[in-house]
Amino acid sequence: MTRLLPHLDRIIDAGLIFLVVFTPLAFGTAEIWSQAVAQVVVAVVFAAWVLKVTWGPKPVVIHLDADGVHGRASRGGRRRWGGLFAGRVVLSGLEWPALLFGLLVAGQIIPLPLSWLEAVQPRTAEMVRTALPPADAEGHTSLRQLEEWLLEQDDRPPAGDGRRFPRGTGEQASTVPDQSFRVGSPGRHTLSLSAPTTRQGLEVYLAYLAVFLVGVNHWRDRRHADRAIIAIAITGGVVAMLGILQRLTSPDRILWTRPAPAGRLPFGPFVNHDHFAGYMELVVPVALGLALLLYEQARLNRDPSAKILDLGEHAIPRITLLLAAASFGGVALLASRSRGGLVAALAAAALFLLLAPFHRGPWL
Repeated sequence: MTRLLPHLDRIIDAGLIFLVVFTPLAFGTAEIWSQAVAQVVVAVVFAAWVLKVTWGPKPVVIHLDADGVHGRASRGGRRRWGGLFAGRVVLSGLEWPALLFGLLVAGQIIPLPLSWLEAVQPRTAEMVRTALPPADAEGHTSLRQLEEWLLEQDDRPPAGDGRRFPRGTGEQASTVPDQSFRVGSPGRHTLSLSAPTTRQGLEVYLAYLAVFLVGVNHWRDRRHADRAIIAIAITGGVVAMLGILQRLTSPDRILWTRPAPAGRLPFGPFVNHDHFAGYMELVVPVALGLALLLYEQARLNRDPSAKILDLGEHAIPRITLLLAAASFGGVALLASRSRGGLVAALAAAALFLLLAPFHRGPWL
């Protein structure tokens, strides 16, 4: 199993970076096909991570002496709070409320007896009783019974000339075959009025939670974290450039390929310009933060020759690329004309300037 660990690391790293690049470009992953692709990749990444933390080696823990200089290395060590699998999994503390929220949503798609439903959510029970036709003990009804039930409703719409539809019953009023079909579980219904929609949202939420859990643990390694941050910054810059070009050349189409829905203002690969602005609010600070980190690392290097070489050969091209991505993101944020996005960006900038004077030490 030890030989598989490097391959599992590559699968996790490649899968997470694929999600970083794919999710914004696939029309914001708002469509069923793109959500399905993302969920399959998340399942593969999560399975690889579970194999890694189950059979992987214990992490090396450094125990420092009182002077903070000498120490010893050991495998495993004392279990920290939130540490599972001998310290191979470290929880941030946000997983428990997130899991409880998922259980709360899952409880809304469990069929409950109508008496329980009425006790928990009386209005939902009332809507279920008035919105579904009567059924037998097995939950079946017929098209003829459905027709009679619809015609007997007091809020039936009037005809074109203002007259009400006739309130007929029986064979004389029936114009459809007496075909049986299933309405649902007899005497039971979910808290959610649309259980399939809630189930679909729960699947997306669990995919987010799986990515969060994998990312918190996988990106503890600085090498993996750096690759992910660079991928986020570069992808954000590319999406920003696509959005600006699309707005200048074809403002009423999404990525020049499909017309935008009525009443929507697209920007780049996003159907809604507010969604694009929300994405830029997340990406621009990441690019700026990494640029500041690289600059601070080069500036604080004690070896003058290494400082010059690092600043000239490595830091400057990376900083330039990151600043370009952040600049494109800022321009695209303004061009999206999202008032909420602009307010949020200004609030983030104000918070950064407010907290910066209280910072002590290197930005590491």
